Amino acid sequence: MPIFTTGIHGPSGNPSSAQGGIIQIKQTIFKTPQDFSTTGSYFDTGLTCAISPVDSSNHVLIHFSFNGGPNNAAEMRFRVLRGSTVLDVGDGSGGVDAFIAGTQDGSRPAYPSAMLLDTGIATTSSTTYKLQLSSTSASHMNKRDSDYRACSVMTLFEVSA
Repeated sequence: MPIFTTGIHGPSGNPSSAQGGIIQIKQTIFKTPQDFSTTGSYFDTGLTCAISPVDSSNHVLIHFSFNGGPNNAAEMRFRVLRGSTVLDVGDGSGGVDAFIAGTQDGSRPAYPSAMLLDTGIATTSSTTYKLQLSSTSASHMNKRDSDYRACSVMTLFEVSA
């Protein structure tokens, strides 16, 4: 369920003129267990969150925490999109572009967590961010077993420019 928070103000008391302050926070907590059979290409995990910035010059700080992993030893790659625009993938030649990547043995879930700042939002319209995953093996999200139950979270912070 989204958490909607406003009224975190800077020294002037005005959210649109706060300098370097957090203007609003939106959060999605995704609890639904899922199995993914897609391998090799990026696909939507279902973890999304939307925000309507107060000022088009502000930035959005994105934090995600993913609970899941491959069903076998595999490489996992994650990226964050604003609408259909991929944000902050790695540079260089060779390999696959990803914001965060690693390998997992499949015996326990991975818990990648990352933050990135979107300085190119330039709108006050509702903007949706989503997490995509690519894996070299079938994978899962929010899977439950006898040892744990967990969820995945995306939090958006509007930060004044």
